[in-house]
Amino acid sequence: MASPALGAQPQGAKAQPRPLSTVLSVDAVSLVRSTLQLEGERVLTDKLSVQLGVSLSLSASRVGREVPIAGAGGFVTRRVEQGNTTGTVSLSPGARYFLWGSAPEGLWAGLQLGAGVGRSLFDSRSDGVAEPSRITSLLTLGGDALVGYSLLLTRGFMLQAAVGLGAAYTTYEESSTLSIGPDNQPTQGPPSRTHRWDFGPTTRLALGWAF
Repeated sequence: MASPALGAQPQGAKAQPRPLSTVLSVDAVSLVRSTLQLEGERVLTDKLSVQLGVSLSLSASRVGREVPIAGAGGFVTRRVEQGNTTGTVSLSPGARYFLWGSAPEGLWAGLQLGAGVGRSLFDSRSDGVAEPSRITSLLTLGGDALVGYSLLLTRGFMLQAAVGLGAAYTTYEESSTLSIGPDNQPTQGPPSRTHRWDFGPTTRLALGWAF
C-alpha cells in the first residue's frame, strides 16, 4: 500500500484561512465634514501594523444679496455676490501596537502624524464688476495619539473606532488684490503671514475591507 505523500493534508481536514495582512478603509466622520479620508493599513507582525492615509477636500459656495446704498438722489440698490472656494490635501503616516488581539483585529494604541497644504480664494462682485479678492494658502503639521478597536464583522468587512488627542501647527499666508487695473487684471498686495496651534480631542470611525 502506498504511503501518503510527505506534507499532504489529511482527508477531511479543513484548510486554514490565510491571515489578513491588509486593510483599506474610509473614515465616516470625515465625510460629515465634506472630506474624503482613505487609509491603507499593512500588518508587520501579530502586534504591529503601519498605516498611510490621504485626505482630500474641496468646497465652493457663492451667495448674493441686494445692498441699499445712499446716493445723491436717494437710495439705490446694488447686487453684491461673494464666493469662496477652498481645497486641501494631506498625508498621514502612522503605526499601531495591538494591546489585545492579533493585528489587524483587536484593541490598539497608535500614533499618526500628518502634513497638509490648502488654498482658499475669496472673491466679490458688485453689479458684475470684480472687487478686491483674497487668497489664503496654508501649511499644517500635526499628529494624533489614539486608542481604538478594530472589529472584523465578517470575513472581509472591518469596523474601526478610535478616540484620542491631537495637536496641529498651521501657518497662513494671505494676499489681497488692491485694485483692478484697466486691463481687468488684479494687482497683488504684499502677503501677510500668521500661525496658530490647535489642541483637542479627535475621533475616528471607519469601515474597511481586510484581505
